[in-house]
Amino acid sequence: MTLFQRAYLMSFSSAAASGAAQGSTTTADLGVMPEWDLSDLYTAPDAPEVSRDLEKGAADAKALKETWAGKVAGITGNEIFRSYQSAMIGALNRELYQRHDVLTHFQPGALDVLHFMPPLIVTREQIDHVVDGLDDILTRGMTDATVHFVVANAKRVLRL
Repeated sequence: MTLFQRAYLMSFSSAAASGAAQGSTTTADLGVMPEWDLSDLYTAPDAPEVSRDLEKGAADAKALKETWAGKVAGITGNEIFRSYQSAMIGALNRELYQRHDVLTHFQPGALDVLHFMPPLIVTREQIDHVVDGLDDILTRGMTDATVHFVVANAKRVLRL
């Protein structure tokens, strides 16, 4: 049983027993787990939609990995591009927001991590929108986006 299915099962049985209780539950192998009430999305933990959504998520993750693994990370590992790493992550951050209304952020100490900032409740369509946005930007390439990002920031700093 997956972590998602176990959490859902816990929330489904807990909600049925206590009327949609909120809080946390402790399990021996996972420790304290949040209780999620997913009954508005799925009729039961073994509903066909649960398997369908998990399979789609796994397939999307696999496709994203197969398409981009080693291509994005390979750029930042190259000495020539190392000094531009913050400009590239900044450009990706800005492109996601300006072109696709996807809010992200990054930290200067962890330039290989892009933090996504979804709402508390996320739909499949919203996740697909984020994946499609990333695919669009990475397919078009980061060179143009990075140049525009650097020029725009230089103009702002120099007040040109």
